[in-house]
Amino acid sequence: MKEIKVDEIKYRRGIINLCEKPWSLWCDREASWKDDSLYLPGEFSLKSLPLNPPTIGWKRMYNKEGVEGDVKEVSLPSTVEEHFWRKYESRNYDQTEYFFAHDDPEVSNGIYQGVSWWWRKVFVPKRWEGKRLRIKFPGARLRSEVYLNEQLVGYNIIAETPFEVDITDAAQYGEENWLAVRITNPGGRLDWPDFDLEDLAVSPLRWGDYELPLSHGFGGLDTGIKLIAVDPVWVQDIFIKNKPQIRQITLQSTIRNALKETLKGNLTISIFPKNHPENIEWKHTANEINLKPGKAVFSHPASMPEAKIWNLEDPNLYTIRVKLSVGDGEITDTKEQDFGFRWFEARGLGKDAKLRLNGKRIVLRSAISWGFWPLNGLFPTEELAEKEVKVAKALGLNMLNFHRNIGRSQILQKHDEMGLLRYEEPGAGCFSWSESEFTRKYEKEKIRRMVLRDRNHPSLIIYCIQNEQVKVPPGNPYVKEIMNLVHKLDPTRIVILKSAWSEASPSSFGPEYGQGNAFFLPYDHTYYHDDGTGWFGWYDQHTVGGPGIYRDSLYNGPHDFSHCSDNKAEIVFWGEVLGIGTPDNLGAIHKFYQENPGIGGYNRPDHLEWWAAYDRFLDEKNFRKAFPTVGDLTTSIGNKSYYFWGRIIENIRVCNENDGMAISGWESTPIENHCGLVDVFRNFKGDPELIKYYTRPLYLAIKSRNLVLEKGASLVSDVYIVNEVGLSGSCRLEFQVVSPDGKVLHEMGWKIKVEGGDTYGELLKEGIISSCYSLPGYYSLKACLKSGGEEKVEGREKIFVIDWQSLQLPENGAILESGNSISEFLSKKKSLSLPDYSSKLKPLDYILVGGRSPGAVKVEKELLNRVAQDGTTLILMANDRQIAEGWASTLAKEKVVGFKGMVGPARASWMGSWYLVKEHPLFESLPVNTAFSWEYQTDVRGLGDFFKDTDIYGADGMLLEGKNVEHVVGYSRGHDRRIGTAVAVIFYGKGKIILSNIAGFCDALTDSNSPLHTAVARRLLCNFIQFA
Repeated sequence: MKEIKVDEIKYRRGIINLCEKPWSLWCDREASWKDDSLYLPGEFSLKSLPLNPPTIGWKRMYNKEGVEGDVKEVSLPSTVEEHFWRKYESRNYDQTEYFFAHDDPEVSNGIYQGVSWWWRKVFVPKRWEGKRLRIKFPGARLRSEVYLNEQLVGYNIIAETPFEVDITDAAQYGEENWLAVRITNPGGRLDWPDFDLEDLAVSPLRWGDYELPLSHGFGGLDTGIKLIAVDPVWVQDIFIKNKPQIRQITLQSTIRNALKETLKGNLTISIFPKNHPENIEWKHTANEINLKPGKAVFSHPASMPEAKIWNLEDPNLYTIRVKLSVGDGEITDTKEQDFGFRWFEARGLGKDAKLRLNGKRIVLRSAISWGFWPLNGLFPTEELAEKEVKVAKALGLNMLNFHRNIGRSQILQKHDEMGLLRYEEPGAGCFSWSESEFTRKYEKEKIRRMVLRDRNHPSLIIYCIQNEQVKVPPGNPYVKEIMNLVHKLDPTRIVILKSAWSEASPSSFGPEYGQGNAFFLPYDHTYYHDDGTGWFGWYDQHTVGGPGIYRDSLYNGPHDFSHCSDNKAEIVFWGEVLGIGTPDNLGAIHKFYQENPGIGGYNRPDHLEWWAAYDRFLDEKNFRKAFPTVGDLTTSIGNKSYYFWGRIIENIRVCNENDGMAISGWESTPIENHCGLVDVFRNFKGDPELIKYYTRPLYLAIKSRNLVLEKGASLVSDVYIVNEVGLSGSCRLEFQVVSPDGKVLHEMGWKIKVEGGDTYGELLKEGIISSCYSLPGYYSLKACLKSGGEEKVEGREKIFVIDWQSLQLPENGAILESGNSISEFLSKKKSLSLPDYSSKLKPLDYILVGGRSPGAVKVEKELLNRVAQDGTTLILMANDRQIAEGWASTLAKEKVVGFKGMVGPARASWMGSWYLVKEHPLFESLPVNTAFSWEYQTDVRGLGDFFKDTDIYGADGMLLEGKNVEHVVGYSRGHDRRIGTAVAVIFYGKGKIILSNIAGFCDALTDSNSPLHTAVARRLLCNFIQFA
């Protein structure tokens, strides 16, 4: 008999891992599928379904006759796209697949739509005759038709959920069996939408006459496929119901009797620390229980006063073992289930609402994960699942969200083992109240399977049916039906109908998206829902969007800052917090592919093309000294986002009424979204310490009203304590300002009292004024609390001071501008009154040209002649992208420079755009060899379609060419391989042209609300003039 590894738990249950060796994969491109009838679970018999053998026949497929070059040996998990991306299909996305398809030619759609075959041999031991044989699939996408020895044994249409097939009658015992799975992928999405929305051209997934809930567009198999052999009576399921009395549980076991007679059986239940079955801490026996044909459910309470609690610091896990014995042991089975003693709840709704884990208040710090993974797209490996948890904890997060996509068991397992919470959406939950009966039943079954699969994981704390889109009121019968189903299947957890729009939804979405919410609390059968008065009990608002960089306006004082709330009566959860797109960690990804040259992956081509383009930029535009590697470049861009997120997390934490947040988002998606904290490989995008500082359980948060100051200005600061450790009592608060050269310039102190307890964010001192900023550079603000002379907690903040006042400017210049911001600044702030430009003026050292509206100021030939012949420096300051484009076009027309158009504005904040600056006299005394970050405060949202009504400037970059061009500031955006130029010096004849396309430059000279910080704009203008 052939040797095969069989895991026997004990008592005759056998398990064979069907993923220990490769499967064969082949795309059956001639197979028909588009007009197939589809069948929902429970609505068909296998015998009535059509058979769909390989179009080349079983034998040829198994022997790979004629298709050798198209067959891959693959390890699971895997998808067709991991191995054949763009091989059989490669085209541009259309508008229904990707909202920015009309403007983004860089990415192409390589999804394989159609039939693929996955097969391998399976040896079934002879001793298993008489047992029930089932193959358990953790998940597949999309339709799965399972064949054993060319006989159809299973059919599943519910994507990415577990299903089982019975192979008892088709198996050949003591022999090799051919197992083949026919996967059909009708397509899907590679961006974030999981609901249809006409305004975004998002349509449902259609398969012939059927409408399917939206899901990711990959086709393949998850790992963890197992062949399980049991006696005809077996333990089918175990559900551990946690209770508010943390060390008490109710064990619910489900026994399946496949025989036609009622039997008597005995159950022996034991609980022991995971991986230590020898240390049984609780045991119970139930004898002579009735086992009727079909399903029988038994409940047993258990109390373990000495049990170790599961929490984030000590994620103690236990295992329940249920042993079934029937008769004299001729039928036996044993099943095990891991769990943890823990309790999560919302208390005090209507008065002082708080979330609590094991009785202690918790403020959730999460990020939204769309469920995309490297290489195969759909499924993580065990190593990647573990890496995800490690990285999240390293950043100081305590939760992650399964967002718009159903979760994965191996991820939850790692969360359980390592101590990280999870919030789960099924993806496309709104289809459970679809007008289509087929679609509604499909999504309902998907959600049912999700809950049954995941309800034992201690890390899972909240179910949310749908993100954002709920176009029907909570009283709709189908909405109530799905909410009641989830609560019934798992009464131990909070169930929320939707996340978002507790206030107003985006106007483009329509008012129906802001309709009421609903939720269930654990063991409370009250259907809580919006009562029409504005009070609900669970406040969830999305602020997705934002400036794409940290700006002073995000904190204006204790009662006016981003994500401030005074709502004590409701749970306050910010379900999608802002957004700031940045490139992936291209250096780490490139290194991975270099070290693994044989590995494919759907995102390999895009990542390698992106890396190569950025690497060329460093040499071609002379930025290699500023950024020695592509990894250095992308990390610098990532750092601006990490600083941004750290300060926003701090805003939310200092406000004691806030109960949670979900950063938008966690990992990059293949297209359309790059605002993740990590890339799809779960690599950090920046320095994790920039976020970790703001996620500590205890620190002093110094919140200054300005982070960038002009020399000589005064600063107003507030000091809070972030205090999740219960520090309380009388203390002395000390505050000091340290100059760029390390001298203590200002010291103050006050007696204060720290509340402690459930007060996690507390204002200690408001309105601290310091006026000692006479030198340019970085100042350090430091604060500490002392008690009895001992330092209990500290905090710090950087302030960047800019000196433009002391610069002496040459006077032989003139101004040509639309508006008066340049002349007003120079005359009022620098006592420099320059004449308006005229052709009659004598030779000039420089001419300042300011454009505030397209076409208002033109670069005439006469100006260029002055540059070429007189050696004049022409300083062109475009206030927005349209002006820059016009000027660059003129320069190209006059043969001054090559110009190939604009890179384009950020399409949305979550796609991102960024400026890069190298060391140059134009940026004297400003941060260089870096991406623009908080010191510049450049709003980079641009004119993307989502923000037409909120930003008039439009960050962009010019595609300039020529040996006479010195590129000083680069600009790029999400997906784009091109890095354009935002500031350049163009040498022309005897003189030079400084061409700037930094958004809002002119306005910023006199307007503090412009996209560029006023002090930066003023210093830049002075530098430009001095450089002339």
